Amino acid sequence: EVSRISAGKIVLRPERLAIADVVREAIDSLGATFHERGQSVTLRAAAPVSRWAAVRIDADRARIVQVLENLLGNASKYSDEGGGIRVWLDAPGEVVEIVVEDDGVGIPADALDEVFTLFSQVDAARERSRGGLGIGLALVRRLVELHGGTVAAHSDGPGRGARFTVRLPLA
Repeated sequence: EVSRISAGKIVLRPERLAIADVVREAIDSLGATFHERGQSVTLRAAAPVSRWAAVRIDADRARIVQVLENLLGNASKYSDEGGGIRVWLDAPGEVVEIVVEDDGVGIPADALDEVFTLFSQVDAARERSRGGLGIGLALVRRLVELHGGTVAAHSDGPGRGARFTVRLPLA
């Protein structure tokens, strides 16, 4: 799939989507994983829930859900059992922001951009990668960019968790 995206062979099927529905779909799809690991997922929004029904993006539902599932799956994988994962929604200006934050192993400052490189795995997280190939975040970045958005990583360092912020243009 990464090679198809790199070669420009991915065809997006955009439709008008309520961002809250897409986020909820991604969270629900990983519910068994969170339950198995005893992890809690908290969804918070910068505005009342009633407003989020009207916040829409033009995007390929399957691909945006794939992006969020990858970020949520990583948050689970790199956090301890019983840990907390937070998802924040905001719509500042002409974009929607989706933030996935965890209390996991964290990322060294010098590796924050590296995590989006194909086949990259940060040393501190290798033991938890469970055979991962280091393609997930590269795929996330490319899919977000194909939708006209950006993704960024932040961490206060090893053992301090990580935060990934996806910004997508509003419809």
